[in-house]
Amino acid sequence: MILVVSCVILNNGKVLMVQEGKNYIYGLWNFPSGRLENNERIVNAAIREVQEETGYKVTISGLTGIYNFFSETNAQVVMFNFVGEVVEGDLKYDNEEIINAKWFSINEISELNDKELRNCKLIRNIINDLEDKCIVPLDAIHDLL
Repeated sequence: MILVVSCVILNNGKVLMVQEGKNYIYGLWNFPSGRLENNERIVNAAIREVQEETGYKVTISGLTGIYNFFSETNAQVVMFNFVGEVVEGDLKYDNEEIINAKWFSINEISELNDKELRNCKLIRNIINDLEDKCIVPLDAIHDLL
């Protein structure tokens, strides 16, 4: 099982997505995300991944959910998806792991073709949870993270 974090970054009604540059997922849109490092707290991993992939420092305000799915390589993945907002920094990415980053409205994400998204079902579930305001405040689960 693989444990990963992901973060929906909100700003003025838009969501930041990154375009993947790795071979098997090249060109697919996703939320900034990645694996936990040894002895890393889950929330800190989300903050680190966002900064590594976008250049932004963020603050985390809540959790949309914990999602269990199988990856493109058929590995079981448990993902904690957080909601955050930019507190400082400028958008920058490495052009290798991340080849593009863009702010999308919820409608624009909905209009993307499933083949343009890294895991379309998962991304659409997260967007639905976000629209339904299914966000758990960090205070409610702080000891778990």
